[in-house]
Amino acid sequence: MNPSPRFGKPSAFSLVEMLVVITIMVILMALVMPATSSIFRSMNLNRAITMITDDLNLARQTALSRNRDVEVRFYRTEAKSDGKNPQFRAYQSFLADGSDPTKSQPITKLKYLPETIVISDNVNFSSLLDYTNANRSGLTYSNAPLSGGAGVANYVSFLFRANGSTSLKPVNPPLGNWYITLHSENGATNPSTGLPDNYYTAQVDPVTGRLRSYRP
Repeated sequence: MNPSPRFGKPSAFSLVEMLVVITIMVILMALVMPATSSIFRSMNLNRAITMITDDLNLARQTALSRNRDVEVRFYRTEAKSDGKNPQFRAYQSFLADGSDPTKSQPITKLKYLPETIVISDNVNFSSLLDYTNANRSGLTYSNAPLSGGAGVANYVSFLFRANGSTSLKPVNPPLGNWYITLHSENGATNPSTGLPDNYYTAQVDPVTGRLRSYRP
């Protein structure tokens, strides 16, 4: 007669083993999270510069095709996650009405940059926001209600003219050209540049209205 098969008790993790596994997982997450955050910031920055350049090119093409001035506004708004930190993080384009700005017709929806991405309000990095500089002209500073009932916001704007040029006055060195710089508002600042290491600059030629983008 064959002996009955013997089955051992099912094995299980001990408390010590579970604690070791959890500790390893926490260490791995701590190592991976900074790299993951950096990747997401880079992806958001790439998407932001694509949004800005595509819509600025659309504004210029609309001015040419409609034979009308087109106004591009950069709005200072609060972040969705932080209502106490207004930054230039939204923009919109309009068919301009020179006699009454309130009658301008929107040609795009109000667009917000991806979360955490802002346009630098330091005029050394964003001369398209340098509306107080007497050596620059062609910018307008005002405020207007945001579409969708999102309140009233200050904005800085310029025009693409019907011939493809802009309202911006050509500027000679040392003031330089017209541009905006986009970066993550949470990125660590490089002391030598005053900007995070990862940023994008979009430049507008005041005479031709054409755009270029630069990245370090």
